[in-house]
Amino acid sequence: MMRIVIVDDESITRQWIRKKIEEISADYSVVGAFSNGVQALEYCRNNEVDVIFTDIRMSLMDGMELLENIQKLERVLYKVILSAYDEFQYARQAIKLDVNEFVLKPEITQEELKRILKDAEDYWASLDNDENLKITTSRKKEDIIRNIIDNPQELTENELEALLGENKILLENKNLVVICIGFENDMNIKKAKEIFELFFEEKCLKGYCFQNDSQEFIIVYNHRLDLIRRDLAEELSEIMQIHLGTKLYVGVSSKKDGFLKLNALCGQASQAKANRIFFNTSGCQLYDEMRVSREHNVNELYFNDVIKELTQLLENEKYNEADEKSDELLRNIGSIDFLPPTYVKALCNELLTVYMHRLWRQALAEDEKKVITEIELLLGENLGTYSELYLKMEKAKFYLSDLLQKKRIMNKYSVQIQEIMSYIDQHYMQRIVMEDIAREVHLSKTYISALFKKETGEKFSEYLQRIRLERACNLLQTSKFSISEIAIKTGFSDVAHFSHVFKERYQMSPLEYRKLSLPS
Repeated sequence: MMRIVIVDDESITRQWIRKKIEEISADYSVVGAFSNGVQALEYCRNNEVDVIFTDIRMSLMDGMELLENIQKLERVLYKVILSAYDEFQYARQAIKLDVNEFVLKPEITQEELKRILKDAEDYWASLDNDENLKITTSRKKEDIIRNIIDNPQELTENELEALLGENKILLENKNLVVICIGFENDMNIKKAKEIFELFFEEKCLKGYCFQNDSQEFIIVYNHRLDLIRRDLAEELSEIMQIHLGTKLYVGVSSKKDGFLKLNALCGQASQAKANRIFFNTSGCQLYDEMRVSREHNVNELYFNDVIKELTQLLENEKYNEADEKSDELLRNIGSIDFLPPTYVKALCNELLTVYMHRLWRQALAEDEKKVITEIELLLGENLGTYSELYLKMEKAKFYLSDLLQKKRIMNKYSVQIQEIMSYIDQHYMQRIVMEDIAREVHLSKTYISALFKKETGEKFSEYLQRIRLERACNLLQTSKFSISEIAIKTGFSDVAHFSHVFKERYQMSPLEYRKLSLPS
């Protein structure tokens, strides 16, 4: 039975080709008809296919990209390209992808399909049986090793040893090591395997490799005691990087005995690889060199003392010192790149939590509560790299610290003045007049003016303008809003008035301030 797949985004074309093929012979079975390359690739990855008919122009994944991905899977198929476009560029590209037929759609008849499928039968018959067997056997060995890793408890150690022996898999249950290699870009799996096989043959090592996904490569091997795991992995990755032309992130497991340990070893190698990706550092990471406690004292977790000190500084309202300490912590975390990403994220969560615990004890406005809740949600985000995490941490910490500073200042004043300041904080972007404030705090305008000046040393109008200008400075530094937009967002009636009072206070225009604030 010949298994056939048809890939074309035109439903009528798929149906017509399927109907004509099945009319030719019961030996021809169309096992799949797909509208795009993504669906077809997924089917070919998990099922045996003998012949594939594919259109060139399709959405999501076109025919050329589909065949290129099938080639990476090392699947042996009879490949037929269907096209309404008689262009040499496609034919030339098809040659590189080992395409067997390039047929224009207007030329497809039932007789032409019959000829193509007969040629496909001859092609399969003429294949070198030994080479075919070699590919099938290699794939079977990979599948067995992959199954042992994915399902470690299905068989006993003795049964696993027997299974590997029966299938001539030359692995011993001593000194097993797993290397997990992540590729910055999609890799050429065939070339990667060839490099691995040549390297391991040169080193006289027993090992097997398989592709875990489009950007991950797993190696299982028996380590020799006269070799050093890091040196071996670094040498292999350096050779691969040269020949494949892509950055590599390499994780190396510890060394253990027993096939039942392969699942744990694969997890270790994957975690170590994730560490390299998280810190965006190419090269090798040994799992057993990753740790969360200091080398001189295993009972002391990295930066635990800093978190305690930070907590104490915030309790004592030494906010500037606390900010310096937290900034230093974030910088130092990025330099200790053997820390597990999960521990780094936990540390960052704890840093923000220390600030938030202090804030939740304050009287907070509804919009402040909302922002803090959003920051709490940030703690659960799955950020891929430390640089991404660092930027989010900096933004969140700035807000929390700034809010703490404001609350400390406000706490010095009477309840009435705190209410007025809180109202301004929430409504500074709108038009505010004394009547609004009087209604809000249930006091007369005259009394408010006198009380505000007495407690703060500023007139109410001066304080309001200062708050608006400070918010404007922040937007000039951190946003891409135009000067006019910033004027409106900070409560100024027009851009001319905004520019005038800004220059009067800072001795420069808003545009000059923005340019001065940009990183050099």
